[in-house]
Amino acid sequence: HYALATTLSQILEVFNFHLQFKMSQGGLVQMWHRLAEILWQWYDQIAEDIQKAGVLHGDETGWRVNGKTHWLWCFTSKTATLFTIERSRAGPVVLEFIQECFSGVFVSDFWHAYNVLTCAKQKCLAHLLRDLKRVQQYKDTRGDWSRFSKKLKRLIRDGIRLIKRLRRHEHEVFTFLEYRDVPYDNNFAERNIRGAVIMRKNSFNNRSEKGASTQSVLMSVFFTIKQRGLNPVDTVKTALRIYLETGHLPAVKEFTASNG
Repeated sequence: HYALATTLSQILEVFNFHLQFKMSQGGLVQMWHRLAEILWQWYDQIAEDIQKAGVLHGDETGWRVNGKTHWLWCFTSKTATLFTIERSRAGPVVLEFIQECFSGVFVSDFWHAYNVLTCAKQKCLAHLLRDLKRVQQYKDTRGDWSRFSKKLKRLIRDGIRLIKRLRRHEHEVFTFLEYRDVPYDNNFAERNIRGAVIMRKNSFNNRSEKGASTQSVLMSVFFTIKQRGLNPVDTVKTALRIYLETGHLPAVKEFTASNG
Protein backbone atom coordinates (compact mmCIF):
# COMPACT_ATOMS: atom_id res chain seq x y z
CA HIS A 1 0.00 0.00 0.00
CA TYR A 2 2.66 2.52 1.01
CA ALA A 3 5.41 1.38 -1.35
CA LEU A 4 3.42 0.63 -4.53
CA ALA A 5 0.16 2.58 -3.99
CA THR A 6 -1.89 -0.62 -4.10
CA THR A 7 -5.38 0.10 -2.79
CA LEU A 8 -6.73 -1.32 0.45
CA SER A 9 -9.48 -3.21 -1.39
CA GLN A 10 -6.94 -4.81 -3.74
CA ILE A 11 -4.81 -5.97 -0.82
CA LEU A 12 -7.83 -7.47 0.93
CA GLU A 13 -8.83 -9.25 -2.26
CA VAL A 14 -5.39 -10.89 -2.46
CA PHE A 15 -5.62 -12.05 1.16
CA ASN A 16 -9.26 -13.10 1.26
CA PHE A 17 -9.71 -14.54 -2.22
CA HIS A 18 -6.37 -15.60 -3.65
CA LEU A 19 -4.60 -16.63 -0.43
CA GLN A 20 -7.76 -17.72 1.45
CA PHE A 21 -6.45 -15.84 4.47
CA LYS A 22 -9.29 -13.92 6.07
CA MET A 23 -8.36 -10.32 6.73
CA SER A 24 -10.59 -7.37 7.59
CA GLN A 25 -10.05 -3.75 6.63
CA GLY A 26 -9.96 -2.67 10.26
CA GLY A 27 -7.47 -5.37 11.21
CA LEU A 28 -5.12 -4.42 8.40
CA VAL A 29 -5.28 -0.70 9.22
CA GLN A 30 -4.58 -1.36 12.90
CA MET A 31 -1.50 -3.38 11.95
CA TRP A 32 -0.29 -0.47 9.84
CA HIS A 33 -0.76 1.91 12.79
CA ARG A 34 1.25 -0.46 14.99
CA LEU A 35 3.98 -0.73 12.34
CA ALA A 36 4.18 3.07 12.12
CA GLU A 37 4.61 3.28 15.91
CA ILE A 38 7.53 0.86 15.76
CA LEU A 39 9.14 2.56 12.77
CA TRP A 40 8.74 6.07 14.19
CA GLN A 41 12.40 5.91 15.24
CA TRP A 42 13.33 5.52 11.57
CA TYR A 43 11.12 8.49 10.68
CA ASP A 44 13.09 10.62 13.15
CA GLN A 45 16.35 9.31 11.70
CA ILE A 46 15.20 10.20 8.18
CA ALA A 47 14.37 13.71 9.44
CA GLU A 48 17.94 13.98 10.75
CA ASP A 49 19.35 12.69 7.45
CA ILE A 50 17.62 15.31 5.29
CA GLN A 51 18.93 17.99 7.63
CA LYS A 52 22.48 16.93 6.67
CA ALA A 53 21.86 16.93 2.90
CA GLY A 54 24.05 19.08 0.70
CA VAL A 55 21.13 19.61 -1.68
CA LEU A 56 17.56 19.30 -0.41
CA HIS A 57 14.40 19.54 -2.51
CA GLY A 58 10.92 20.51 -1.34
CA ASP A 59 7.42 20.32 -2.75
CA GLU A 60 3.83 20.12 -1.49
CA THR A 61 0.44 19.06 -2.80
CA GLY A 62 -3.14 18.99 -1.58
CA TRP A 63 -4.35 16.13 0.62
CA ARG A 64 -7.60 15.34 2.41
CA VAL A 65 -7.97 14.03 5.96
CA ASN A 66 -11.50 13.09 6.97
CA GLY A 67 -12.77 15.29 4.15
CA LYS A 68 -10.85 18.39 5.29
CA THR A 69 -8.11 20.10 3.30
CA HIS A 70 -4.57 19.26 4.37
CA TRP A 71 -1.19 19.38 2.62
CA LEU A 72 1.27 16.62 1.87
CA TRP A 73 4.81 17.98 2.13
CA CYS A 74 7.83 16.24 0.64
CA PHE A 75 11.45 17.00 1.62
CA THR A 76 13.85 14.84 -0.36
CA SER A 77 17.53 14.37 -1.10
CA LYS A 78 19.40 11.74 -3.09
CA THR A 79 19.32 9.30 -0.16
CA ALA A 80 16.28 10.19 1.94
CA THR A 81 12.67 11.29 1.54
CA LEU A 82 10.49 12.62 4.33
CA PHE A 83 6.72 13.07 3.96
CA THR A 84 4.48 14.89 6.39
CA ILE A 85 0.75 15.63 6.19
CA GLU A 86 -0.12 18.97 7.78
CA ARG A 87 -3.12 21.27 8.05
CA SER A 88 -1.00 24.22 7.00
CA ARG A 89 0.77 25.16 3.77
CA ALA A 90 2.72 27.95 5.47
CA GLY A 91 6.29 28.60 6.56
CA PRO A 92 6.10 27.10 10.09
CA VAL A 93 5.85 23.62 8.56
CA VAL A 94 9.09 24.23 6.66
CA LEU A 95 10.86 25.44 9.79
CA GLU A 96 9.64 22.41 11.73
CA PHE A 97 11.70 20.10 9.51
CA ILE A 98 14.43 22.34 8.07
CA GLN A 99 16.32 23.78 11.01
CA GLU A 100 18.13 27.11 11.02
CA CYS A 101 21.44 25.26 11.08
CA PHE A 102 20.75 23.69 7.66
CA SER A 103 23.82 24.57 5.59
CA GLY A 104 22.94 23.01 2.24
CA VAL A 105 21.08 24.40 -0.76
CA PHE A 106 17.27 24.18 -0.76
CA VAL A 107 15.59 23.70 -4.17
CA SER A 108 11.90 24.54 -4.61
CA ASP A 109 9.31 26.35 -6.67
CA PHE A 110 8.30 29.93 -5.84
CA TRP A 111 5.75 29.10 -3.13
CA HIS A 112 6.18 31.79 -0.46
CA ALA A 113 6.31 29.33 2.47
CA TYR A 114 9.91 28.50 1.55
CA ASN A 115 10.95 32.16 1.92
CA VAL A 116 11.35 31.62 5.69
CA LEU A 117 14.57 29.67 5.07
CA THR A 118 17.82 31.60 5.38
CA CYS A 119 20.05 29.02 3.68
CA ALA A 120 21.21 29.18 0.05
CA LYS A 121 18.24 28.52 -2.25
CA GLN A 122 17.58 27.66 -5.87
CA LYS A 123 14.18 28.50 -7.36
CA CYS A 124 12.77 26.37 -10.15
CA LEU A 125 13.47 28.04 -13.49
CA ALA A 126 11.16 25.56 -15.22
CA HIS A 127 8.25 27.07 -13.29
CA LEU A 128 9.39 30.55 -14.27
CA LEU A 129 9.66 29.60 -17.95
CA ARG A 130 6.16 28.10 -17.88
CA ASP A 131 4.84 31.35 -16.44
CA LEU A 132 6.63 33.31 -19.15
CA LYS A 133 5.13 31.10 -21.84
CA ARG A 134 1.67 31.62 -20.39
CA VAL A 135 2.22 35.39 -20.38
CA GLN A 136 3.29 35.36 -24.04
CA GLN A 137 0.31 33.39 -25.35
CA TYR A 138 -2.39 36.03 -24.82
CA LYS A 139 -2.81 37.42 -28.33
CA ASP A 140 -5.86 38.37 -30.38
CA THR A 141 -5.45 39.18 -34.09
CA ARG A 142 -9.17 39.21 -35.00
CA GLY A 143 -9.91 42.78 -34.00
CA ASP A 144 -12.17 41.85 -31.12
CA TRP A 145 -11.30 44.68 -28.78
CA SER A 146 -13.24 43.39 -25.77
CA ARG A 147 -11.42 40.07 -25.76
CA PHE A 148 -8.13 41.74 -26.66
CA SER A 149 -8.51 44.23 -23.81
CA LYS A 150 -9.23 41.46 -21.33
CA LYS A 151 -6.20 39.47 -22.44
CA LEU A 152 -3.99 42.54 -22.50
CA LYS A 153 -4.90 43.37 -18.91
CA ARG A 154 -4.12 39.82 -17.92
CA LEU A 155 -0.82 39.99 -19.79
CA ILE A 156 0.15 43.19 -17.96
CA ARG A 157 -0.85 41.79 -14.57
CA ASP A 158 1.11 38.58 -15.20
CA GLY A 159 4.09 40.61 -16.40
CA ILE A 160 4.07 42.69 -13.22
CA ARG A 161 3.77 39.53 -11.14
CA LEU A 162 6.77 38.00 -12.91
CA ILE A 163 8.87 41.12 -12.41
CA LYS A 164 8.00 41.17 -8.70
CA ARG A 165 8.87 37.48 -8.45
CA LEU A 166 12.28 38.03 -10.06
CA ARG A 167 13.03 40.95 -7.75
CA ARG A 168 11.93 39.02 -4.66
CA HIS A 169 14.05 35.98 -5.56
CA GLU A 170 16.94 37.73 -7.31
CA HIS A 171 19.50 35.80 -5.21
CA GLU A 172 17.72 32.46 -5.64
CA VAL A 173 17.43 32.09 -9.42
CA PHE A 174 21.02 31.37 -10.45
CA THR A 175 22.32 29.54 -7.38
CA PHE A 176 22.84 26.45 -9.57
CA LEU A 177 25.76 28.26 -11.24
CA GLU A 178 27.65 28.33 -7.93
CA TYR A 179 27.01 24.74 -6.77
CA ARG A 180 27.80 21.78 -9.03
CA ASP A 181 25.11 19.43 -7.63
CA VAL A 182 22.26 21.97 -7.55
CA PRO A 183 19.78 21.74 -10.48
CA TYR A 184 17.97 24.74 -11.97
CA ASP A 185 14.54 23.16 -11.39
CA ASN A 186 12.69 21.26 -8.65
CA ASN A 187 11.80 18.27 -10.84
CA PHE A 188 13.45 15.90 -8.34
CA ALA A 189 10.97 16.77 -5.59
CA GLU A 190 8.06 16.69 -8.03
CA ARG A 191 9.06 13.20 -9.19
CA ASN A 192 9.37 11.92 -5.64
CA ILE A 193 6.02 13.32 -4.55
CA ARG A 194 4.32 11.82 -7.64
CA GLY A 195 4.17 8.34 -6.09
CA ALA A 196 2.26 9.80 -3.16
CA VAL A 197 -0.06 11.62 -5.57
CA ILE A 198 -0.86 8.30 -7.26
CA MET A 199 -1.58 6.82 -3.84
CA ARG A 200 -3.83 9.79 -3.05
CA LYS A 201 -5.84 9.07 -6.20
CA ASN A 202 -6.15 5.36 -5.40
CA SER A 203 -6.83 5.54 -1.68
CA PHE A 204 -8.88 8.74 -1.44
CA ASN A 205 -6.49 10.25 1.11
CA ASN A 206 -6.94 9.57 4.87
CA ARG A 207 -9.97 9.34 7.13
CA SER A 208 -8.28 10.44 10.36
CA GLU A 209 -5.31 12.36 11.75
CA LYS A 210 -3.86 9.06 12.99
CA GLY A 211 -4.15 7.65 9.49
CA ALA A 212 -2.34 10.69 8.13
CA SER A 213 0.45 10.22 10.66
CA THR A 214 0.81 6.55 9.72
CA GLN A 215 0.81 7.56 6.05
CA SER A 216 3.64 10.03 6.65
CA VAL A 217 5.81 7.58 8.58
CA LEU A 218 5.40 4.51 6.36
CA MET A 219 5.72 6.38 3.06
CA SER A 220 8.90 8.07 4.32
CA VAL A 221 10.39 4.75 5.45
CA PHE A 222 9.50 2.81 2.29
CA PHE A 223 10.53 5.58 -0.13
CA THR A 224 13.84 6.17 1.66
CA ILE A 225 14.79 2.48 1.80
CA LYS A 226 13.96 2.12 -1.88
CA GLN A 227 16.10 5.18 -2.67
CA ARG A 228 19.02 3.44 -0.99
CA GLY A 229 18.79 0.44 -3.29
CA LEU A 230 17.11 -2.05 -0.95
CA ASN A 231 13.78 -3.88 -0.96
CA PRO A 232 11.59 -1.95 1.53
CA VAL A 233 9.41 -4.90 2.52
CA ASP A 234 12.35 -7.26 3.10
CA THR A 235 14.24 -4.60 5.06
CA VAL A 236 11.29 -3.83 7.34
CA LYS A 237 10.61 -7.54 7.90
CA THR A 238 14.23 -8.11 8.93
CA ALA A 239 14.11 -5.13 11.29
CA LEU A 240 10.86 -6.35 12.85
CA ARG A 241 12.35 -9.81 13.51
CA ILE A 242 15.20 -8.15 15.38
CA TYR A 243 12.72 -5.92 17.23
CA LEU A 244 10.58 -8.90 18.32
CA GLU A 245 13.63 -10.87 19.47
CA THR A 246 15.47 -8.09 21.27
CA GLY A 247 12.90 -5.36 21.91
CA HIS A 248 15.24 -2.95 20.13
CA LEU A 249 14.75 -1.55 16.62
CA PRO A 250 18.12 -1.20 14.84
CA ALA A 251 18.91 2.14 13.22
CA VAL A 252 17.90 2.46 9.61
CA LYS A 253 21.50 3.24 8.66
CA GLU A 254 22.54 -0.23 9.86
CA PHE A 255 20.65 -1.63 6.86
CA THR A 256 21.32 1.09 4.33
CA ALA A 257 24.77 2.46 5.14
CA SER A 258 26.50 0.41 2.45
CA ASN A 259 23.89 1.45 -0.13
CA GLY A 260 23.12 5.03 0.98
